[in-house]
Amino acid sequence: MNVAVEAPQTTGDPGTTVDPRVITALIAAVAGALGAQAIMFVLNHGPDADANKFAVPSVITWLILHRFVRNKSLSHALIAGLVSPVVACLIFLPVALVGAVWFIVLAKYWWITIPVGVGTSLLVQLFTSDYGPEYSRTPRLVALLVLVLIVDAAAAPAVLRAARDPLRLRSAESLRAKFLDIVPPGSSPDAVLKAIGTSIPYYRDPNEWGGRPQYAAVPAYMPRGTVMVPVGDHSIQVPLGWYYMPRGRINATADFAFDANHRLIDVYVRKRPIRP
Repeated sequence: MNVAVEAPQTTGDPGTTVDPRVITALIAAVAGALGAQAIMFVLNHGPDADANKFAVPSVITWLILHRFVRNKSLSHALIAGLVSPVVACLIFLPVALVGAVWFIVLAKYWWITIPVGVGTSLLVQLFTSDYGPEYSRTPRLVALLVLVLIVDAAAAPAVLRAARDPLRLRSAESLRAKFLDIVPPGSSPDAVLKAIGTSIPYYRDPNEWGGRPQYAAVPAYMPRGTVMVPVGDHSIQVPLGWYYMPRGRINATADFAFDANHRLIDVYVRKRPIRP
């Protein structure tokens, strides 16, 4: 008598899968924060902790759009990336005028928001889609690589300019010596004012009041040992500009001191870290 023995059924371990919405949210949060920080740099604010809050609308935007990207064609990803900044702005509209402000930012800084949107869309599609013989990662990887190359090529001139910035490369004492070569001691205020903006760099923060540097009837303050002392009877203060280092933003200024006869005495160049 043959007895059929039923083989035990095995269910197998399907493994642990991460919800695509979680992956989408993580990608969108990082992309939103990086995009906002890039705009802060362009607006001369530098790293800004508040900019990281824009990860929230980015996450909301991509939780809405990810269903149009996941397991869809490459063209879907490109279109979703292009419209994503507009969707993010629409999310802001109920919050007073914030939405209107960000529509202006979108229009002015499209060269930041559009690449960030397209890159986010490609990453979401790349890491959340179900791939198989008929659905390849290759086109998405190629598109992402092309986007990275385009962004790198566009950013390269700005990066090279920053790397060659004389404020960054020269010490305060080196800048002082250079300025004294341009306007040696005994120079008139007019000669110094004429050199400002040409051979002497000048930067006016658009977020602060004030026009071009003026010849003022106040002394310049310069270090003497460990204290700052007044030098001369008149002065011209020049904001030279700023740059970023790991310790924060570095502001550079130059103070030109003049005597009672309106002749240049000395120049003091100061580099001061502004910590965030």
